[in-house]
Amino acid sequence: MSTTEESRLELRKNLRDEQQKREKAEGALSKLQAKHDKQKEKLQENREENDQLRGQVDTVKKQNEELDKEKSDIRKSLDETQTTRNRLEMENETLQREIRKLKKIAETAEAEKKELEKKLKDQKAQALEDLRDIELQNKQLQKLSRQHSYKVEELETDKQNLSAQIQLNRRLSFKFDKDMSDDLLRAEKLEMEKAALVFQLKEAQKKFDDVVTENGNLADKVKQLEGKLKLKTDQQAEKKKQVQEKVDEMQKRIDELEAEHRTTPRTVRKEKSGFFKELMVEAPGTLERQNSIASSITEFVKNSEQFDEDLLKEPGTEKARLWEYHSDSRKWDDGKWSNSPIVIQMEKRPFAEGNLRTAYMVKRMDMPNLKFVAKMSKKTSHRREIYENDVEMQIFCKQWAEKFNAENPPKKVSYADAWLIELVDRRGNPVAMLETFIEGEYVKYSNNDGVVLVNRNTPQAFSHYTYEKSLEDLVIVDIQGVDDFYTDPQIHTKDQKGFGLGNLGQKGIFKFLITHECNAICQHLKLKLRKESSKQVVFTNGTMVFPEVVKTLDTNGVKLFDGASPPSRDLTSLTCIETLKCSSLDVLEISSEFLVTNSGSDLKIWDLGTWECKETLKGHCDVIEALAIHSKYIFSGSADKDIRVWSKTTFKCIATLAEHTAGVKVLICDGSRLYSGSNDKTIRVWSIDELREIEILKGHDKYVKTLAISQDSKILFSGGNDCVIKVWNLETMECIYNLESHKKWIKTLALSGNYLFSAGNDKKIKVWDISQLKLLKTVKPHADNVNGLLVCQDFILSVSDDASIKMHSCQNMEPLHSLNEHRGAVVGACMNNKYIFTGSFDGIKVWSYKTEVGSLTAEPEYRKKADS
Repeated sequence: MSTTEESRLELRKNLRDEQQKREKAEGALSKLQAKHDKQKEKLQENREENDQLRGQVDTVKKQNEELDKEKSDIRKSLDETQTTRNRLEMENETLQREIRKLKKIAETAEAEKKELEKKLKDQKAQALEDLRDIELQNKQLQKLSRQHSYKVEELETDKQNLSAQIQLNRRLSFKFDKDMSDDLLRAEKLEMEKAALVFQLKEAQKKFDDVVTENGNLADKVKQLEGKLKLKTDQQAEKKKQVQEKVDEMQKRIDELEAEHRTTPRTVRKEKSGFFKELMVEAPGTLERQNSIASSITEFVKNSEQFDEDLLKEPGTEKARLWEYHSDSRKWDDGKWSNSPIVIQMEKRPFAEGNLRTAYMVKRMDMPNLKFVAKMSKKTSHRREIYENDVEMQIFCKQWAEKFNAENPPKKVSYADAWLIELVDRRGNPVAMLETFIEGEYVKYSNNDGVVLVNRNTPQAFSHYTYEKSLEDLVIVDIQGVDDFYTDPQIHTKDQKGFGLGNLGQKGIFKFLITHECNAICQHLKLKLRKESSKQVVFTNGTMVFPEVVKTLDTNGVKLFDGASPPSRDLTSLTCIETLKCSSLDVLEISSEFLVTNSGSDLKIWDLGTWECKETLKGHCDVIEALAIHSKYIFSGSADKDIRVWSKTTFKCIATLAEHTAGVKVLICDGSRLYSGSNDKTIRVWSIDELREIEILKGHDKYVKTLAISQDSKILFSGGNDCVIKVWNLETMECIYNLESHKKWIKTLALSGNYLFSAGNDKKIKVWDISQLKLLKTVKPHADNVNGLLVCQDFILSVSDDASIKMHSCQNMEPLHSLNEHRGAVVGACMNNKYIFTGSFDGIKVWSYKTEVGSLTAEPEYRKKADS
């Protein structure tokens, strides 16, 4: 609320007060007039006895004269009231004129802003044009480099470095719209980087010219090498032809033996397993390859079992052989394969289709309650080796996921189980990759080229973790799946060995590194912070590591939702037992001894036994808008920018804290510190023992209006006109997270256990699970701004500008009861273990149950500490 709006509200309050005084004066005048008429009637009746009662008539005349004098005084008072009202109306008109002037100034500023934005847009377009010129030069350089066969790797490295810097420049250019000053700085930075790129292009061109010169010198050597290479190639071709003839002969014999194997009884097949080994001795290739083939054939014969004939009776079933890969070591390619017969039902039509593969739903008849998916390549030429590589890679990634989970990240990750199935009933025995089916929305977070498609913290941190923990030997990319249950990964290795054609080697690792931006999980896992290693980073978005919040929350807080119990008492028995008259009320606070409220710029201390105002404290020169009570002091914050410290025993002002540069809107204290939020957009931390400022928390873009603190005073929550709830670590005095959901001003926060409640001018109450940092529920119970929240064991209470007080269920936030006895906006509420206090312009109402049963609620922990 601006200063002009606050002045208008103050004028309206004064007008209402003067109106009330005028109404009282007119009532007194009417009473006096009636009394005067009665006296006249009595005088008329007693005219006949005039002689005897002359003395009494004189007395009555004197009384009438006094009444006339009082009447004249009242009329004078009414005239003064009217004069004051006229003066206030003139002041109101003056304020209206000032508002119109401010609007004109704002419109002028907006026009200047648009003009500046247009200039920035032109600068941005020019920068992008310069980037396109650089890209064109880069393409020309690539075209020239393809004409030469030597030194390609060196030029390719230069090209990748240039492409990476161009990509970084693009990302910088796309952020021009954030802030005008940042835009200008970034434009200058972009110009500098452009000059650097031009210089690097010249250097690359120079290197290219050197390569061309060197190529001329190497041409003769190349011709000599080509002659030798041709001779050697002819020799190898002849040798390959001879080897191929032997391989074809051996393959023919293996096919014959496999055909015999399918028709031979199991006992006979075991006897023939030694013959397979003898056969492999004749096979061409290395000794290791022969041993591998012999081992696979022996394992095949060993595990060959009969198919379940009963399962095959089901319609649409077919035989398949399930191949499972076992790897318990760190090396991906030293595992063993085992197989077993299964019976499956595979749908004829795919339910999903990609660029390379189709996916079919599969039912394993031995596991009818589980769902599986078979992935088959669209290219029938795909060899079995490609499917085996995919299965081995996914099992390898699953082991890395288990290592990642052992580090206790906020969210654990996993990879789907994978097998190879051989469809033995189909022609040619085709194979497919079999996985457990993942229910949910499928999302691709990153691809093979380092491009981040969906920016989530956990997938990116997992890739970074594999790179660091493998000693920079590999990185797992192409993260995709449902939530954090992944499938179809790709791995880049430094030596570019294994993991199929998608392994881009160091080039793939480099692409990941230039696009990866470290997040809070990278910081939690103590990974080396990429691009931010030179400074301390504060992460405030995405999945967060929040152990300090979870362990410091009040575990004895109110139970909500599934853990909540129904109200223990009938809320309809709540009744107003007292109304305390207090004008110009804005804030109220309760301690164990008394109630404290403001009355404009004054403080009032109310006795909880007699409900009388026992002290009025003066000192502020503007409206008091914030209160906090400590075991020794009462703190009051005002629109005059000051925080005054009052003794709880003598009620004298003993200090003034005057560091804020705008009005103080909220105060909260614990055992040793006071926290104040202000219209100057800061939160200031004060030492209560020394009564001095010890820290300033900056982060909000607009007024700070509400604060809440954790049980052990390690975490502070703040909200205000920027519609963001900020979470502060009070040990480091840093903002560690932002909660964003409200669309209008946040005016009140309440913390209980694992739950944070927030409300404000969007008329909504939001419930946050702080242990998971997510929004659980949103309700809209009021027709106007919500000004206050209280959380107790039986209900959650809210007060609003719609003049209502509403109570909500702790089980589902559904409405339980409503109190509507106030005649205007309810500005605040507080409670102790016996009463609930609510304030409005018509006074402070005290609510209690008709039948007392125990206490209303436990007091908040921070207030217990403050009062101790």
